[in-house]
Amino acid sequence: MKKFILAVITFILITVTSSIAAGQKRYKEFPVTVYIESSTHKPVIKQAFSSWTNMTRVAKFKYTNSPEEANIIVKFAEQPSVNKGESYVAGTNMNLPSNDGYIHNSIITIKSKKQKKNIKMYDSQIYIVALHEIGHALGLQHSNNPADVMYYVSGSQRMLTIGDLNAFKTLYADKTN
Repeated sequence: MKKFILAVITFILITVTSSIAAGQKRYKEFPVTVYIESSTHKPVIKQAFSSWTNMTRVAKFKYTNSPEEANIIVKFAEQPSVNKGESYVAGTNMNLPSNDGYIHNSIITIKSKKQKKNIKMYDSQIYIVALHEIGHALGLQHSNNPADVMYYVSGSQRMLTIGDLNAFKTLYADKTN
């Protein structure tokens, strides 16, 4: 009986893992080439990419000065503040899959409005939003766990969690063995 239950649980886990990986798009191989628009925030964005490399040990990136050569393009846009005098940062990501089922290009847009008195907090917000949007660029979906970087509402998560890493490992299982 125990073997049967174990076999059923194993089958369910494999089926769920396979369906998650099959339904999501991802990059075929690393390193992925990144272009970051000219900005004073370029070091903060590079730091977010480095966090994905350091934590996953699989996601690797190389940088280019040409958007035409890039798989991931990071752009900046000004976003009006919700409340006057408040700093504001948001992000979007658009993955462009091709016919072979892999992501070939992603466009991350960091939308922000900086107020002079909140410069330190502002860089921190850009980092957190970039970390989240890079996850989407890699193919990860939103998490239901508020502690995760990939939670659907950006919070104060500055490091990838076990949940984020497990989602990455599921999507890139053939690269993490």
